Amino acid sequence: MRKTISLLSTLFIFISAHSQMWFDIGFKGGMGTGILMNQNIWDDADYNHRLSPSYSFGTKIGINLSDYHEITFDFMVSKFRQDFLHNQFDSVTNISPIYESSLSYNSFDYMVLYRHNKDGRYMEIGPSIQNIRKVNFTDEFSSPNTFDLEDVNKLQTNLIIGFGAYFIGTENFGVTTGFRISYTLSDLISQKGQEQFFPTQKNYPEYQASHPLFICFLIEANFDFAYFAKAKCTSRTKLILF
Repeated sequence: MRKTISLLSTLFIFISAHSQMWFDIGFKGGMGTGILMNQNIWDDADYNHRLSPSYSFGTKIGINLSDYHEITFDFMVSKFRQDFLHNQFDSVTNISPIYESSLSYNSFDYMVLYRHNKDGRYMEIGPSIQNIRKVNFTDEFSSPNTFDLEDVNKLQTNLIIGFGAYFIGTENFGVTTGFRISYTLSDLISQKGQEQFFPTQKNYPEYQASHPLFICFLIEANFDFAYFAKAKCTSRTKLILF
């Protein structure tokens, strides 16, 4: 309880010291491509990455500390996908037909980002926690598999980097466009998945971790809805809605 009171007191003092602080809410969505970073696959001449449609959409609440500095809390619903073309040698015909395979998963992403705004442009960076909700794996060469949530580490830690620019809007409303890059720092595949040779079901001499990389074009609509200001007759800080 004492820690909670101290935290609230510190937050109140901080807010009082930043009378120009304001809040905005945003809705965003984007499309891009997923790239599964795995050294074994990159080194395997039989495997080729394909451009793989992936998406992310959601909302955010921003705390603007000044005209230049902002902290945002994003909640995103995302789908990562990586498609492959690969060869498998047929010992009977002595040829290597080309097959298609695909790995994908759906997730909830929780992000805390620092955003720097200046001259109509922005740059953002920060961590995210990703909760994987659903997975899928298909391979034309292999028989139906049992790839499920136990084959992945359901909680992932990501690094987010983004940049973009103001596109159109009014005094309290604006639309921005930009790019966002998400790189998974932790290994996607769990111990159980490793025992089944995911993400390719191919047994390599040494296991290498899988780190999803997601690059997307993002459109964001923001609306300023409240700000802190000091009352003229007192030193108190009030929250005022636009």
